[in-house]
Amino acid sequence: MNFLLKGARNILHVMSKYGLRVAIKALMNYQGAYFRKLQLPLPVEIQIEPSSVCNLHCRMCGLNKGTRKAFLKPEQFEYILDKLGTLKGINLTGMGEGLLNNDLEKLIGLAARRGIDVGFITNGLLMTEDRINSLLSTSLRSITISIESAVPGIYEKIRLGGSIEKLLENLRLLDNAAISSNSEILIYLNTVLVKDLLDDLNNVRSVVDLASRYPSISGVTFQNVHDVFSQNTASLYDCHGATIKDIFRRIKLYAEENKVEISIPQPCIMKSSCFYPWVYPYITVFGDVLPCCILPQFGAYSEMIRDYSFGNIFTEDINDIWNGNRAMSFRRQMITDPTPFCKRCSKYLNIL
Repeated sequence: MNFLLKGARNILHVMSKYGLRVAIKALMNYQGAYFRKLQLPLPVEIQIEPSSVCNLHCRMCGLNKGTRKAFLKPEQFEYILDKLGTLKGINLTGMGEGLLNNDLEKLIGLAARRGIDVGFITNGLLMTEDRINSLLSTSLRSITISIESAVPGIYEKIRLGGSIEKLLENLRLLDNAAISSNSEILIYLNTVLVKDLLDDLNNVRSVVDLASRYPSISGVTFQNVHDVFSQNTASLYDCHGATIKDIFRRIKLYAEENKVEISIPQPCIMKSSCFYPWVYPYITVFGDVLPCCILPQFGAYSEMIRDYSFGNIFTEDINDIWNGNRAMSFRRQMITDPTPFCKRCSKYLNIL
């Protein structure tokens, strides 16, 4: 029922903002996901990777150092947009750090000229004053900055190679620039809830404090780590989720007291809750169309692409890829007996 209500709200929003044509296409996607159809129209939302390179090595990230280094070029991005046709939104985020791609603003502009909303997630450490002004001058819809804790020493233990002092300075620069330019870009903080943070909520509170300090920040999104068993987060959902419900209650209360908008995962595990392979695929910087953006977190990147790619958009027709044998086989497997990776995934378990 929640899926239907959420889908109905999304359709009404899409119709009001993007028109009937996009709304009908979105409705067909949601309908296909709900009834677990194997063949579908092309998606209206997608995640596209601008960079396979990252300046950090985060504890919860599966990006391996052996991954081939590449950046998505504007002509490649435009080719993808031409092939996909009608879209309403793109998450321009991948396994790598998007700000390492010097053409990121060009990619945003190419999508914006087609009326496509674009957002991206960044670790924020490369946001110089010039780069911030460059981003704020685009038609970007949202920027999300990843931060697990502002407590000294904790951030660096999770985001290896990072500096909390540098990130806090960049947040200050971003806030100043957004306020002075009257930017309408939505700015969020995002926290991945590894178990260490939930064991000591001072870490979570420090992120809420940051959001309350800067007027330009719209809120904080909290999410579980993708592989909830690798970080032992799943243990908090024992006993019908009583432990996690209490933790989430305290986080919500603190956010309310500080007048900070937050989103937080569901407290109850409900298997088979994933619809990404039906409505929200992921295209790598190399052109491979994957079932979702989460799957690469469960193994060596090149191996996951090799084993689970539906096809390559640079060399194959997207309609043949999206409704080809590999795509339909994966969706069928999701219905009957999902991959071991899917069974460990917070999205599949409804607690992302």
